[in-house]
Amino acid sequence: MAARQREISVSEFFLKNRHLLGFDTPSKALVTAVKEAVDNALDACEEAGILPEISVQVRHRQEKSRVVVEDNGPGIAESQIARIFGKLLYGSKFHKLSQSRGQHGMGISAAGMYGQLTVGKPQLLEGLHKELDADFYTVTTRPAAAYRGNPFQVEVAIAYGRRDDVGVEVDESGHMRKKEAHGKSAAEHLIARKNEPVRLLRFANRVPLLYRHSSCAITKAVIQTNWRAYGLHQPKGALPIAPMAVLVHVASVWVPYTSESKEAIEPYPEIAREIRLGLQQCGRELAHYLRRTTQLQREYDRRVYIEKYLPHIGIALQDILALSEDERDSAVKKLDDVLHKSRTT
Repeated sequence: MAARQREISVSEFFLKNRHLLGFDTPSKALVTAVKEAVDNALDACEEAGILPEISVQVRHRQEKSRVVVEDNGPGIAESQIARIFGKLLYGSKFHKLSQSRGQHGMGISAAGMYGQLTVGKPQLLEGLHKELDADFYTVTTRPAAAYRGNPFQVEVAIAYGRRDDVGVEVDESGHMRKKEAHGKSAAEHLIARKNEPVRLLRFANRVPLLYRHSSCAITKAVIQTNWRAYGLHQPKGALPIAPMAVLVHVASVWVPYTSESKEAIEPYPEIAREIRLGLQQCGRELAHYLRRTTQLQREYDRRVYIEKYLPHIGIALQDILALSEDERDSAVKKLDDVLHKSRTT
C-alpha cells in the first residue's frame, strides 16, 4: 500500500471535484465561466481606474459553447498569460487584502481547465426604484464590522408590494382612491406574489450569488429573523410569505465563501448578526408601512360604504334648503371630497 502513495496535484483534485468550483453541469459551468471572465475584467478596470466596457459573446455549436469576453482593461503581460489561464491558485489577489470580485486565483483557470466597496444607500435605493416596481422601499447600511480580523459591511434592502395587486393609495391632493394596476414588467418575477415566499437576492462584493441558497449565511439570517413581529406570515424554518423582495449585499476585502465556486457565504456569527440587524431595521420600517396601509384600507372601506348614501343626503338637503340641482350637486361633491380626504396625510 505504501508503494501506491503519490502526491495529488491541485488541478487533478479540482478536476475530479469540479462541483467545488461551480462546474457541476454544462449549464452551470457556462454561467460560471462567463461570471469569472467578467469578474476579472471588472476587477482589472477598477484597479486601473478605467470605466469598464465589456463585450460578452456566447455561441453554441454541436452541444459545445464558445465564450468570448473582451474588455478595455490594461491587459495581461504576455509572459503571464499561460500561468493565469493554465495554472490554479495563481493570481494577484490572494495575499492582497483589498475588496475585489476574485480572490483565490483559480476562477478563470478553472474555466479553462473545464474547457470594500458598498453600493451605497442612495444608489441602492435608486436601483430598486428602477428595476422593481413596488409600493414600498427601504434600505439600510450597517456600520463596518469584522470577522476574524477581516472587515466587512452589510447592506439590506426591501421592496414590498406588486403594482398588479389591489390596494388603496393617497393621491397628491390627499384623496384616497383605489390603486391602479400597472402592466407587467420584465423584472416583476423578482417580487413574489402575496401567497409565495419572498424573493431573496444575494450579493457579495456586488456580484449575485445564484446557487447554494440553503448553505448561505444570507438565507439562514433571513429565515432566522422573526418576520411575524413585522406583520408577515412566516412558516416555521422557512422564508416569510409576502409580495416582497429582500436584497442583502455583503462587502468585504475577504468574503468567506463556503467553497471556491463563490456561490454562498460562510455563516460566521459576526456576519449573520450584522445581516439580521439590517433585516430587523428594514423590518421595522416595513411594519410601520403595513400598519399605515391597513389603517388606510379600513378607512377607505368605511367611507365607500357611507358614499352609497350621499345621493340620498343630497336630495334631502335639496328639499330642506330649497337648493337647485346645481347647488345640490355641488354640496354632494363637497361632502364626497371631505369623505375621501385622508386624515393620515
